[in-house]
Amino acid sequence: MAGLRTSLELIQDALEKAGEKSDGTSEYQSFVISQMNQRYKQILAGANVFKQDLGEPWSWAKARYPNILTLEPPYENGTVSLTEDSDVGTLSTPPSYSLTGRILKLSGRPDYIRIASHTASAPNFTLDAPYSEDTISSSAFAAHKIDYDLGTSGGSTSGILRLFSPFRVYKSQAIDADRTGLISQLEQRAFEEKWPLKGMLSGTPTEFCQTYSFDGLISVRFNRSVSERTRLEYDYIPVPAELTYDASSVPIIPEAYRDVLSLLAAHDVLLDKEDDKAQTFFAFCQNQLAAMITAERKAQQNTRRNFGRIVPRLDKTLSRRLWVSRD
Repeated sequence: MAGLRTSLELIQDALEKAGEKSDGTSEYQSFVISQMNQRYKQILAGANVFKQDLGEPWSWAKARYPNILTLEPPYENGTVSLTEDSDVGTLSTPPSYSLTGRILKLSGRPDYIRIASHTASAPNFTLDAPYSEDTISSSAFAAHKIDYDLGTSGGSTSGILRLFSPFRVYKSQAIDADRTGLISQLEQRAFEEKWPLKGMLSGTPTEFCQTYSFDGLISVRFNRSVSERTRLEYDYIPVPAELTYDASSVPIIPEAYRDVLSLLAAHDVLLDKEDDKAQTFFAFCQNQLAAMITAERKAQQNTRRNFGRIVPRLDKTLSRRLWVSRD
């Protein structure tokens, strides 16, 4: 096949490679489309495919512009009332927005309680479990928002496959930050050990962790509760549009390596047909994926500051002392 630019051409090529008709009559056509989409998302998501670790993010796959996330300060207006063994609480001064998902901290009480549901402007809200302490009729409180959802679920193109880099913030951070304006990721368990909820601090975050990821929706938690609205930026790899049997459908994989999709789909068809040629295509797929990884690494290296330069060792660049005779 002369060109392999569009999904239509790739699907037809995969069918031909697998010994099937590419005129729309093959019983494997829908199978190829399904498998090609699955492999496509695996590549972008950084899965281990055909014994190739694709975990390094692809620069060509990230969204053109960063997404913006606005962190919200705690809500502290008025007082809150809670009844022992009841999961319903009451706000004396409800906000005009929902407090669902926020962490409720009562003045003088040890617990941090999640608000399971709340409707904007409504005085009543529901806790994640019945309140276990003594009834309080009026207490000062703070409803902290430290968990945020990124993207949307359902596999739409507004979903997020994975984050590409740390968050960026332009407000001053705490002393434990390195002044780069970056909010770096920790594994969730390490995060919870380093930043336990019972010791929650106020200020601009310096670290975060992912608490949930499914079908284009990612939830993240930050190590500080901001005192004022704070803008963050983050780069990400979006959920791609589904590939279809259509000339207008074009994968975002660079054209030089786009045929990896037809190779992968052809392999899956041959494997399903128990055809011995599946092993040959397995090797083809491995080689093409390896070539993609190498090309990406070279592209990153070629744009580095010291690419192609001979950098001497530091001890060879230090100035030598000049010994001056006193004679």
